[in-house]
Amino acid sequence: MLFSQQRLIDEILGVTKDDVFLDIGHGIGNACMHAAFTVGCEARGIEVVYSRNFIATAFRDNLVDQHSRLGSSRIAGEVKLRHGRLEDELHRDFLTKGVTKAIVNNFNGVFAERSVKIKSFWFLDDYCAGLFGRMAPGACMVTLHPLSLGLSIDEANAARRKHKLPESPNASFFRVEKIVLGKACDTVKWNQKSGNEKLIYVYKYTRLEQESNEDESVFLCGNPVCILAQHSIPIPATTINDDGRCVINRCECGLAAKMLRQRTQVTYV
Repeated sequence: MLFSQQRLIDEILGVTKDDVFLDIGHGIGNACMHAAFTVGCEARGIEVVYSRNFIATAFRDNLVDQHSRLGSSRIAGEVKLRHGRLEDELHRDFLTKGVTKAIVNNFNGVFAERSVKIKSFWFLDDYCAGLFGRMAPGACMVTLHPLSLGLSIDEANAARRKHKLPESPNASFFRVEKIVLGKACDTVKWNQKSGNEKLIYVYKYTRLEQESNEDESVFLCGNPVCILAQHSIPIPATTINDDGRCVINRCECGLAAKMLRQRTQVTYV
């Protein structure tokens, strides 16, 4: 299955040499190599499958060697690759600090319903959402499946207007765009005869500046009977769950900005 990574990096994310690019689930490293050796920015990647990380590391080392021997005038960015799980707190700073542009290939729910384990409450997408919430204002993340981040700034302020609550830049910490990549048969290839004309979308999330302390992302509760909502008290957008992992927060009144997607009961035969 192949997506146009060049379009995602160059056109949709608009990566420049001044960015720090991140690929969550870097595979054999194609996106990271494109960003570093074509655009010239620092590129980071994390991959849970050891063999893919091993190949990506060898791929990077070979490119660095060729780039050096050929004496190319093009300046290549540093490529930092890690083998590990995206939700592991050991990698949290690596995946958030300084990152300005990120890609998550979570197509068709592979990090959501399809990744859930029996009796597991959290999806990998929930941890990706937590990582995005920890990124600095101005950061962008493109995903191939929507994340559970809560309400966008436009949705949150519309809800506050409905309940006679004042609008605020603290109402939400992000804006989202749904962008058409094209028909599945032109965008994704499982085989040479693929004729699926279903439209494929990506979701571009942009972290916004807010009137909160430092760079911490926050949101406002939209529950009209909640004291925090009535006084427009900012609530941290991320929290650490019982497993010690970063996820999106909810108001203590019990009203989430947007409830987590309904878990689908899977029957194994």
